[in-house]
Amino acid sequence: MCTKPCGSLPYVAPEISTQRYDPEVSDVWSCGIVLFVLLTGQIAWEMPHEQDADYHYFLNENGKLLGSPWDKLPFGALSVLRKILNPDPSTRITIPQLFKNPWVSAPNEFMDSNNKMCKDPMRLVNKIMFRLHINLSDEEYDKVNATATQQSFGRKTESQPARFLVDDTPSHVLFKENYVSVKGYAASQEVYSEHSKRRKLKMAKEIKEEDRIFTIVSEDPAAMQFTQHEEADTRQALINEKLASINKKLGSIDFSHPVVYANSLTRFFSIEEIDEILFILLESLIKLGLRGGMIAENTAAHIQSLKANNNDLITIPINGRDSSNSPVTGSVRVSKAAENSKVYKIEFVKSRGDPLAWRRIFKRVTVLSRKVVYIPRG
Repeated sequence: MCTKPCGSLPYVAPEISTQRYDPEVSDVWSCGIVLFVLLTGQIAWEMPHEQDADYHYFLNENGKLLGSPWDKLPFGALSVLRKILNPDPSTRITIPQLFKNPWVSAPNEFMDSNNKMCKDPMRLVNKIMFRLHINLSDEEYDKVNATATQQSFGRKTESQPARFLVDDTPSHVLFKENYVSVKGYAASQEVYSEHSKRRKLKMAKEIKEEDRIFTIVSEDPAAMQFTQHEEADTRQALINEKLASINKKLGSIDFSHPVVYANSLTRFFSIEEIDEILFILLESLIKLGLRGGMIAENTAAHIQSLKANNNDLITIPINGRDSSNSPVTGSVRVSKAAENSKVYKIEFVKSRGDPLAWRRIFKRVTVLSRKVVYIPRG
């Protein structure tokens, strides 16, 4: 028996608030909450206590809820959840009993019938990464912008697609001023000079830097969330190709079992100037009500203050509330992705709050900040 309460409030069993509890039995409850989150995309309640309105309603109805999101659950899953989320630990369903449940023991397309392990990990990872896609389209930007809780300040945010690193403009258009018609040369052939030599060397350096940026970003699994393509099948194929490439670089022998490392998927990369990144991030956070009482007039001074504290790692605190009015705190950390590189890594680190709510905050801030989000070339 355990005596020390531990765990996140939305996921812990109600008996944990008592003096003694069986951790194996309480873990069954927590598994049920995780299952509910996976099936509905939201937590059931903030805490399993009668002071919580949602949990109080659950108790009063004896778990037989008809409203959303319970009414969207498959019947088999709903039956299992009612057995798991039994407030009485002495009569709660056990793990061996769960394995005998028809819904739990039903055939699964990813499960090996012999060892009960995933038989196609690569396909499963591909499917997960596909579902984590972050849409940076005009339509998504307008939707998030319209639901923001506060007015934007001062400067107008551009409603344009995020910039790509690769410019598809032909070189003869980019450098048209350097092309002249000379006898013995084609009209589009550049006359050799010290000026053209220096420019070509500069272009070669920029191409090398571009390849370095692409290497840094493409090896990070978090970048796959931003694979942009209108056709879903093509986007999924691109994700699969990148997974295989990452596996190969990381030395995976069996490509059917992906070796994917990422400290966190709540991050993106940028190649913009640091002041531009900070301005856009602050603007997005203020729109969403995640920067407390900060106002427009303080923005420029605040950016300089952030940079003065530590230019290698800039931290922007986040303090707000999620859709259920529960507190959410954390920070956005801006740092160089690699030493001497022009790539910045923007990470969202949660301190307090529901993980799902934090993921939604990351997505909304990223969509509003799309101007500075680097999208890997496909």
